[in-house]
Amino acid sequence: NFAASISTSTAVNGKSGRMTASSLLNAYKTVNIGGIPFLILALDFGAADAALTWAGKVVAAHPNHNVIVATHGYLDFDGEPLSSTDLVTGGMSNTGLDMWNEFISKYKNICLVVSGHIGDDYVVTSYRKGTNGNTVTQILTDHQSVDNSIIGTDNLANKPEMHGLGVITMLYFDGNIKDNKTKASIETISSIRVANNAAPYYWTNNQYTIDIELNGTRYDITGDDKTTIADVLLVIEDVARGTGDTIDITGDGKITLLDVLRVAKLSVAK
Repeated sequence: NFAASISTSTAVNGKSGRMTASSLLNAYKTVNIGGIPFLILALDFGAADAALTWAGKVVAAHPNHNVIVATHGYLDFDGEPLSSTDLVTGGMSNTGLDMWNEFISKYKNICLVVSGHIGDDYVVTSYRKGTNGNTVTQILTDHQSVDNSIIGTDNLANKPEMHGLGVITMLYFDGNIKDNKTKASIETISSIRVANNAAPYYWTNNQYTIDIELNGTRYDITGDDKTTIADVLLVIEDVARGTGDTIDITGDGKITLLDVLRVAKLSVAK
């Protein structure tokens, strides 16, 4: 039981909030990934109307953040949000399609939705247009069928060597921005194989790169959740030094005056 097992005291320090003070079932945390401000929003399984209303207020209050929504059940294995016709939506106050229609589709700075619940050997990725013309990247990752150590009735019942692999999916953001998008690498590994010094990756089809459209702030190295002249000055400093930690915003593999100009344009566009 998540609520009983995870204490609110385990939440990391920083800008964060919860729908209910005593629970992390519906909560958010802001982070800065390579100079890009994100807000990670966790929603309860089949989030109720009240939770979606709260979530909408959180997203609206953070227009400069690129929002990642994480929830237990949202996407089906065909890449479409779960609907009332799916047999696996029992117990959900709102289906994935309800969540899309009532919340996710309405905010242009929601860039990514990650979910599980539907067991699938593959990591499923799809893209969906919001009402503001923005593109939302959607991911389903749930390897329960291969991670179940008890031989059941799934399609791997006669392959016990495929069970109990401790499969996890990792997302690595590269931090570069081009054409209003950044890229993230999906790596699916077996933690059991890693522990045994074996080849870690689980199926080559589960190792690939996705695009994530950014409609919040696209460059924020100072950590103030917006692009300002201060960010421009930091890029100029890195150009002068020929090195640094700022973003290669043009995606050409180096930090140059073109990056300065691009950041300067963003600083006056907001």
